Amino acid sequence: MRMKSEGLISKNTYSIYLNGVDDFQANIVFGGVDHAKYSNQLTLLPMIKSGSDYSRVAVTLTGLKFVTSENETEVTGAKSFAILDTGSTYTSMPSKYLQGILSQLSNVKYSSSLGYYIFPCSEANSNSLVFDLQGLNIQIPLSDFLIYFSTSNGKSRGWCALDFQTMSDDNMVILGDDFLAGLYTVVDLDSNVVAISLADLTSNDENIEAITDSIPSATQAPLYSETWTA
Repeated sequence: MRMKSEGLISKNTYSIYLNGVDDFQANIVFGGVDHAKYSNQLTLLPMIKSGSDYSRVAVTLTGLKFVTSENETEVTGAKSFAILDTGSTYTSMPSKYLQGILSQLSNVKYSSSLGYYIFPCSEANSNSLVFDLQGLNIQIPLSDFLIYFSTSNGKSRGWCALDFQTMSDDNMVILGDDFLAGLYTVVDLDSNVVAISLADLTSNDENIEAITDSIPSATQAPLYSETWTA
């Protein structure tokens, strides 16, 4: 990064705060971390290589679960190459993962005119997805991933779809803004690590600390050494 070579920051790092799925403003801090923007402990994850280098910000997804108010169902327990992509508004996953999620919903049907599997929006109530990142479990409401369909005059049709795209690669997941919006993410490109915590979406404060060595206050994920391999 040019900012490091010019002495403006000590390490090639940046922190991202997207401020929730319904907000159109985001904050990015180069060379530091804003402790006021997250609510839990920062958990450290190793980046994994894309080919021969670290050209993508990618980590290991070690599992995915569908959770209701009564039980939880494993969608997959396989390791996946998971790209953290703020340039994508939606999340992409293998078709078998999407089918596993849809199987937990009732009244699902495919709409050829819309190009989505649709279901009553009420199906998302009290349901969520838990993304397991090497023992760091991130629970996100299913409603954060929905597309709401309406009539031409803006009236709700009461039908929704999951805003997930499917991928031909059975080992790859792209976690877009709908996933990242509720998180605070710190990327260290010098050490090839990422730190993640739930974002504090109510915070209007600022408490920025420069990153001069390791990411401050971050501790390794429980399964830090269990990374995805090709």
